[in-house]
Amino acid sequence: MTAPDRTAFTFAQGVVQQVLTLATGITTLTLTFFDQFAPHPSSWAKGVLITSWAVLALSILAGVGALMTMAGNLESEASPRIYSANTRKMAGAQIVLFAVGVVLTVVAGALAI
Repeated sequence: MTAPDRTAFTFAQGVVQQVLTLATGITTLTLTFFDQFAPHPSSWAKGVLITSWAVLALSILAGVGALMTMAGNLESEASPRIYSANTRKMAGAQIVLFAVGVVLTVVAGALAI
C-alpha cells in the first residue's frame, strides 16, 4: 500500500470516528436533558425525537460497519482502496443518517418549545 493510500484510510477513519462521537453525544444529551428543556412536550415532539434517536442509532451502526469494512479491505485486498464499494456505502449511509438525525433532533426541539 502506498503512503497516500495509508493517509486516506487514516483520514477516513478519523471522519467516521468523529461522526460516531457526534451521533453518540447528541443521542446521550437529548436522552439525558430533553425533559429539562421541555417538561411537557407534545406527542409530535416526542415522536420526532424518538425517530431521531432511531436514525442516530442507525448512523452509529453504519459507522461501526464503515470501520469494519475499512479494516476488512486493508486485510483482504492486495491493493486496498478507500473507495471500495462496501466502504463507500457504509460511510455514505452513516453521514446521511447522521444528517437526517440531526435535522430530526432540531425539529423535535422546535416542536417542544
